[in-house]
Amino acid sequence: MTDAAPSRRTSKRGLRIGIVVAGLAMVLAAVWSAARRSAIDPEDERPARAEVRAYFGDLADGATNDRFTIVRVFDVRAGAIPVVLATRGGQRYQVDVLRRDDRGPLGVATTNYVAFYVANAGDGDAATPEEQTLAVRALADDLRWREAAGAKPPALATMAERMAMPGARRFAVPLK
Repeated sequence: MTDAAPSRRTSKRGLRIGIVVAGLAMVLAAVWSAARRSAIDPEDERPARAEVRAYFGDLADGATNDRFTIVRVFDVRAGAIPVVLATRGGQRYQVDVLRRDDRGPLGVATTNYVAFYVANAGDGDAATPEEQTLAVRALADDLRWREAAGAKPPALATMAERMAMPGARRFAVPLK
């Protein structure tokens, strides 16, 4: 009997140590995972280059009209120009500007050269809120005027081409 008591104490102590070690491992894994998710990929932060800025002209970061504010215009990424818009109510969302393709998936709006797709992870099946749709159409109207004045978009992919790119179907840019 005296031999059983120390082994129970030892097994309880071992169990406690095992629980503490497992708990610490879980905490460290969660912290590491959160740090990886919050790490900003330099690709996500790359500002628009000259050819993108030339196409957008005065429709730059901070530009507003009665339907939207342009929070940020990014450089071409995965064949698209990601643009963060904010509604009048301040809701931010990503719009991807791609080359127009009348045979491919339809965007929310188009110009002569480009099509606009709201990045809502709906794969074309999710309804876009009306306020966002109206804002994207207003942006398309503004770019249509720029195109009429001679502005040309940089080289872009169509939605069909982008969907065929490995890992490029969905990406998100910071909404700040």
